[in-house]
Amino acid sequence: MPTLSQKKGFVSQLTEDITTANIILLVDYRGLTVAEMTNLRRALSAVDVKVKVAKNTLVKRAALGTDIEQLAPYLKGPTGLVLGYGDEVSAVKAIKEFLKKNKKENELRAAFLEGNAMNAVGVNELAVMPSKEELRGKLLMCIASPLMGLANALSHNQSGLVRLLDQLSTIKQDEEA
Repeated sequence: MPTLSQKKGFVSQLTEDITTANIILLVDYRGLTVAEMTNLRRALSAVDVKVKVAKNTLVKRAALGTDIEQLAPYLKGPTGLVLGYGDEVSAVKAIKEFLKKNKKENELRAAFLEGNAMNAVGVNELAVMPSKEELRGKLLMCIASPLMGLANALSHNQSGLVRLLDQLSTIKQDEEA
């Protein structure tokens, strides 16, 4: 049984972890074996995500006085904290993909993203969204597309003029010959 000082140390470390995370997911981890949990941790570390299991009372104490306190109603039963430090959407997608691949019915209970708590429906909607990199690429293409069209139109006019002048010069050479 951990001592009070160990619990305080754990709570302070947990407070630091949850306040620095970009996204926090609350996941029911029941039914996962130790091997599956280890595989999950390995898979998630590739996308800069950590998995922590803590007692709900310690999580509530760590979140006390922060915006993350909004997640308190979702802390019921065995809860795993998934802390994402990189792209928020890729963290949710990685969890969903793992659960689907391992045929687990575990639920994503809630998430905390950009100062707001969201329920399971919001988390599932987040899982189908494109990542930030994909959205940036699409935005860049939207911005670049009209410019590329203008550049093509201008270059076609110039190449058409060059072809016309070339044809005129061949006609003039034919007339002289």
